[in-house]
Amino acid sequence: MKKYSIITSLIVFILASCDLEELHIEDSGQYSKIFMQSAISGSIEKNFIIEDKWHGLSIGAGYGGVDQLDGDLSVTFEIRPDLVAEFNAANGTRHAILPEESYRFDVNTVTIPAGKSGSNSIEIEVNPFYFGGTRTFLLPVSIKEVNQDITVNPELKTTYFVISGSYGENPYEIHSQSKWSVVEVSSDVSDGAGGGLGLHAIDDNLDTYWHSNYRRDADGWRPQHPHHIVVDMDEELLLHGFRIHGRPASNHAYLFPNIVSFQTSMDGENWTDVGIFTGIVASADASATIYFEESVEARFFKLTVIRSATGGDTTAITEIKCF
Repeated sequence: MKKYSIITSLIVFILASCDLEELHIEDSGQYSKIFMQSAISGSIEKNFIIEDKWHGLSIGAGYGGVDQLDGDLSVTFEIRPDLVAEFNAANGTRHAILPEESYRFDVNTVTIPAGKSGSNSIEIEVNPFYFGGTRTFLLPVSIKEVNQDITVNPELKTTYFVISGSYGENPYEIHSQSKWSVVEVSSDVSDGAGGGLGLHAIDDNLDTYWHSNYRRDADGWRPQHPHHIVVDMDEELLLHGFRIHGRPASNHAYLFPNIVSFQTSMDGENWTDVGIFTGIVASADASATIYFEESVEARFFKLTVIRSATGGDTTAITEIKCF
């Protein structure tokens, strides 16, 4: 052991005594790159509760290379809506660009100090209240320019934020039903104090209800699903979703809509499909709130009950509210 210790000490002494040539890499600048650290992870998914509140998405820049920076380096970012189609094609998605009113990007430049490899962070602020629904959006953020002649790594130039919203509590006001009228109903029934007619689904009274006709004819037939109702709201309204109230008694739970479709129209003749909503379950107060992926302007709506809770022939709704 003593022999090896003496040899090691001798080698260290010789190396320390020599003047080693400085390490030199020809054209070392070609290995220098600017990049977004957040782009290393690929796309970044963010989900926010839909409320009127601003949230920050942090971005910054990094520097890698053989040479140290000999001066402060500024990196400027930009939003790239033109990259959305390319991203969707590559990933089999249908994301839309994040609505402009839902984000703000007041400061878009960071600085990497001389001799350092990372910049300060800045934030893009996002407000999910302006998403207009639960649809998933894309926000591509790219390096636009740098103030030195250093190459931007093309594979780490852009960060793709995949952003969606979900609801905790309903942030929207319920629209008044005072001007509403029923244009069409697939079937209804006069049912004593409870009403039973289509108009009772929009009379702002939870003690009355629309009931599809449950009475059988002489041949034992009665209307089966689907059951629908068409409503004229008498004005164009922005709709984010709707709420269904069912008959509250437990012995009426089987009537509650379980699968529904919702359509809208401006003229009552040409209809747009908003969506088919499945697996609807009544809450403790016999209601359910359904949100749209995208908000929609409409004067008319058509609600179709495709299936009720237990799959029977009939359905009943005490109120249809829109917001």
